[in-house]
Amino acid sequence: MADFTDPYLNVKSGVLVRFDSTLDATTIKDARIGILPGSVQDRFVNEQLKPVQRARQYQSINDMITALRARQIDAVILDTTLVMPNARQIGDAVKVVGQCPGGRPVPGRR
Repeated sequence: MADFTDPYLNVKSGVLVRFDSTLDATTIKDARIGILPGSVQDRFVNEQLKPVQRARQYQSINDMITALRARQIDAVILDTTLVMPNARQIGDAVKVVGQCPGGRPVPGRR
């Protein structure tokens, strides 16, 4: 059994968009947003951000990225620990435009 302490890392949520996107903090509510069901981003988007259009749920990160590149959604919101490597892997087709609350604490161990 592990004895956890205070979190040693608080992971934020990153916003991934297509390279040609002009989305920013003032326009994100109007965007078609992709999220993973049951994630902290799902809760943040639906309870705090409250976009004009209901967020679309995808079963995998790959499905969300495919939808983003196919222009079916305008933004993907995920943990920054997932957004950053995906953005690097995809390259020039996407960019990370910011962070938002709705991350998760990573517990430390004693």
